[in-house]
Amino acid sequence: MKTTKLFRNLIAMAAVGAVTGMAHAAPAFQMPFGCNQVWSGSTRTSHGQLYAVDMNRSGDLGDPVVAAAAGRVVTRSYDSGGYGNYVVVDHGAGWKTYYAHLNSFSVSLGTRVTLGQRIGTVGNTGRSSGPHLHHEQRANGVARKIIWNGSQIYYFGTRNYTSRNRCSAASTAPGTGNAGEAI
Repeated sequence: MKTTKLFRNLIAMAAVGAVTGMAHAAPAFQMPFGCNQVWSGSTRTSHGQLYAVDMNRSGDLGDPVVAAAAGRVVTRSYDSGGYGNYVVVDHGAGWKTYYAHLNSFSVSLGTRVTLGQRIGTVGNTGRSSGPHLHHEQRANGVARKIIWNGSQIYYFGTRNYTSRNRCSAASTAPGTGNAGEAI
């Protein structure tokens, strides 16, 4: 009888551990651009990383790219296979963000960054068909659907998004996608 009760308790504790170990809360990610900037975000089923987003706007070459959340730069490199110049920021609890095709870097390996801190500029490096930012959010090495301002972005197609990254309370207005949904 005691063995059965102990066995049930161990199973229950293992189940709780398995669930909580897999579901670490994501940071409060924001768009990787300055306050109130409007960018077109494209997602597609044929993308190398299914849940990545490519961000564009007219004349975007050299525009500042900023941290989507506070963290530490764990990669600042060039990848000839696709990403070109790219930065990876570790946000803790298994969460990382990727910023690819950068024209230039504004951070060094090991730099601690704050939300909205400049990490580089939009570019056209690596396997890219024109200037844009390729952005990913990963948890424990697995690409996740991107969330900004607490809402998941649109999959699969193109929408416009307005950044709230580092907006003051006075300047914050709800961003909208093409269909008018708040982001």
